[in-house]
Amino acid sequence: MVRRILVFLLAAAAITALVAIAGAQVNLDALGVSVTAADRAAAAARDLVGAAPLLAMFIAPAFLVTALIAGFALRNPLFGRLLLFALAGAGAVLLVLEGLSVAFPMPVLAAARTVEGAQLLTAAGALGGLVYGFFGPRSRKHA
Repeated sequence: MVRRILVFLLAAAAITALVAIAGAQVNLDALGVSVTAADRAAAAARDLVGAAPLLAMFIAPAFLVTALIAGFALRNPLFGRLLLFALAGAGAVLLVLEGLSVAFPMPVLAAARTVEGAQLLTAAGALGGLVYGFFGPRSRKHA
């Protein structure tokens, strides 16, 4: 049980960090000017420190819901573990984006204002979900 919780926290942190970094890069690209690698790294670091803690408050509960759904779906041998948890990570990001759009008239995350930006954030969530799929505990039934 402790391992499951620790891996969940690691995966939620990975999703949050990847979404924050991807969001920073999309926002820099939207400026339409040449940006150096150092500026990109600095923007990513600022978003990790400034935006990620608030973002984690939305991502962690959403990932808990989608990871539980993926865990139940694992009982069906048709679906692969990594695929299900990648979908859970992507679903968590989509859940947050859609949930925030209900409360606010425009996307709260600037990177989600375009289809490409929202897709990149969702892909970042899928990569973070792979963390849980790869490191998470496996029952003997699903190993």
